[in-house]
Amino acid sequence: MQWTIEEEPDYLRVAVEGEFVLSAALKMFDEAERVSRAGGYERILIDCRAAAGLIAEDEKFLAGTRVAQRFGSARVAAVFSPGPRITGFAGNVAARRGGNLFVTDDVKEAESFLAGKDL
Repeated sequence: MQWTIEEEPDYLRVAVEGEFVLSAALKMFDEAERVSRAGGYERILIDCRAAAGLIAEDEKFLAGTRVAQRFGSARVAAVFSPGPRITGFAGNVAARRGGNLFVTDDVKEAESFLAGKDL
């Protein structure tokens, strides 16, 4: 799993590709958090449409927990390709820990969330 981080005018974009690996995803969250804090970003788009593999429920739990720990109340949207990976579980886990994670398969919907629109 590899990722690149790009600073957009309104949010930080993280583009992820390759086979999903939890340990790499946790490192990606850590790096994105450092870059977002350094740049003053409160909105982060994690684009996982080019990532492959299923994500187990326990991995979603750990990912949601890490997002809440690293980003707090900053708006984080994760975009996946359509399929069984999107259940809302990681977002619920993050919310219960003070995070603000939205998971979708629609980039426009993710950008609306980052812009502050309720969905």
